[in-house]
Amino acid sequence: MLVELNCESDFVARTDAFQQLSHDIAMHIAALDPRYVRREEVTPEMLEKERDIYKAQALATGKPEAVVEKIVNGKMEKFYEEIASTNSTTSRTRA
Repeated sequence: MLVELNCESDFVARTDAFQQLSHDIAMHIAALDPRYVRREEVTPEMLEKERDIYKAQALATGKPEAVVEKIVNGKMEKFYEEIASTNSTTSRTRA
């Protein structure tokens, strides 16, 4: 994945704070290891496979169908967060 980070001037780009920001962003993306940039890029086959896995897991718990569907939807949202970089949560906690 390629990241472009712009600023208004070369003066700002050379500051330690901007350099640290650039480094933090690159490390964040590397740590998340996204397979896609946007959730729309995920193939239908992959989505169906994941949904089937989550549904089988939820059904195995003996939950009612309505609850199973909510569980599957929640797990699919988490799946999107893990594989698409624009849906990811931060990998670094600020103090």
